[in-house]
Parts: sequence; structure tokens; C-alpha cells
Amino acid sequence: MSKHTHRFLLHSVAFIFLLLSSSLYAGEPPPTSKLTKADYLELCNIYKKITKKPVSMDTKEEELIDTIDSKLPDLLNELYKHAVWTDPKDRYDYIKEYAKQINKVTWECDAAKQYYINDFKKDK
Repeated sequence: MSKHTHRFLLHSVAFIFLLLSSSLYAGEPPPTSKLTKADYLELCNIYKKITKKPVSMDTKEEELIDTIDSKLPDLLNELYKHAVWTDPKDRYDYIKEYAKQINKVTWECDAAKQYYINDFKKDK
């Protein structure tokens, strides 16, 4: 095999590998926009509405996820898929820090803070 043929095959194999591997991720494009202060205000409004309901914690959690998914899908994809794995007592700080570090948004939400820091303790 000549030196040129070998080099051509090597580049062709690398190109095919890149093409195939990129098509695996075609269904999940990277986030195109940062979340804004308005998105985080909407998130707080969601917490205010849902956490006041006289239903179980499990029902509240399901409603939070469903509502965030329908109203703020970028936030759900970027943040909540990770936040749900954190300890509930740390979740508020996790969301707050994420807003600050990733989106450069200062976020405070008493409803979310109360929910994660106090209400989870009462339910357990």
C-alpha cells in the first residue's frame, strides 16, 4: 500500500467516525441561548404557585417538573436533570449558584427556599 493511499484511508476512516458519532447526538442540540432573569422570575412564580398547594410532596415534585418542562424547557434540560439528584436541603443553593455561575443571574426565591430547606424536613 502506498504512502498516499494509507494517508487517504486514515483520513477517510476518521471522517466517517466523526460523521457517525455526530449523528448520534443530532437529536439533542446544545443549548443556544442563556437563561435570562425573566426565566428565573418565572421559575420563582412556578414555585410560589405549586408549593402552596395542599398536596403531598411527591405530587408537588411531579407538578414542578411538569410545569418547568412545559414553561421553561431549557431550564429543565440544563439544570433540573442534575438538580433532582442533589440532596433536597442543598437544592435551592444549587439552583441559585447555577443561575449565578452559568447564566450570570442573581436569583432569590423565598418560595423555593422555604420548600427545599423547611418543607422537605417536615415531610420526612
